[in-house]
Amino acid sequence: MSGADQTSFWRTLPGVLTGIAAVIVAIGGLIAVIHPFPDRKPVETQGSATPTDTPSVDRPGPATSKPDPGLDIIRRELVLNGNAEADCGSRQADAPVPKWTRLPSTSTFTIAEYGDGSAGGFPKATSGQGRCMFAGGPSSKSNVDVNQSASAFQIIEIPESDLIKAGKFTFILKVMLGGYTTNPGDGTDQDDVATLSVDFLDENSMVLTNVQIGPVTDEERNHQSGLREHTSRGSVPPATRGIKLTLTMTKKTVTAGAYNGYNDGYADNVSLILND
Repeated sequence: MSGADQTSFWRTLPGVLTGIAAVIVAIGGLIAVIHPFPDRKPVETQGSATPTDTPSVDRPGPATSKPDPGLDIIRRELVLNGNAEADCGSRQADAPVPKWTRLPSTSTFTIAEYGDGSAGGFPKATSGQGRCMFAGGPSSKSNVDVNQSASAFQIIEIPESDLIKAGKFTFILKVMLGGYTTNPGDGTDQDDVATLSVDFLDENSMVLTNVQIGPVTDEERNHQSGLREHTSRGSVPPATRGIKLTLTMTKKTVTAGAYNGYNDGYADNVSLILND
């Protein structure tokens, strides 16, 4: 093709369009070099495997403490056999008390059935007291003072908890305490009493704080055989990992020379509930 023909081609419409197209392609290539397109993220498809080029994600570190305790210790009764009904009515006086450990092992601490309230017998149960109660227990023929003090305890384990560490727990402690009463002034007066002591323990079984209920004296019972309910409330110490409950019955003779063989310190319905 001659030079004149080439010049005339670029002046025709096809030549002009071809030239414009060449310029557009050149400009697009220049823009791609100066401003490259960003990497596209892989499209996630339900049920498909995770793409190998997915950017890494920071993972959380390990937990700093165990989970807070759930309903296994919150807002429910924690004392085992607190109502003395286990093994009630089918036991020997010196038999072990279920869920309670005698202190010492020779303690006469026992379970006794309520009576009919007659003179010389156990008091009559009132509503909610069940069939049996805790009692100090009988003496020995060879040693009338063997049951001077009779105790038993149980320990409730408390799991580690951020709520307890923050002092967010409270407790409600209840117990019925009492004893036996004779006719005051007739020469046979006695004032056997019962006490509930509660120790909040740390992980090394060291006592953080102590709560005590009782004793309920004969005078406080208005010289009536029976039991009276008492309640104590407070905060659970932040480092608590165990709670020790101890019932102690103490035999006391008010009138010198009066016979006081049986330890008539009584207790029933021991209850401990934690609230968050």
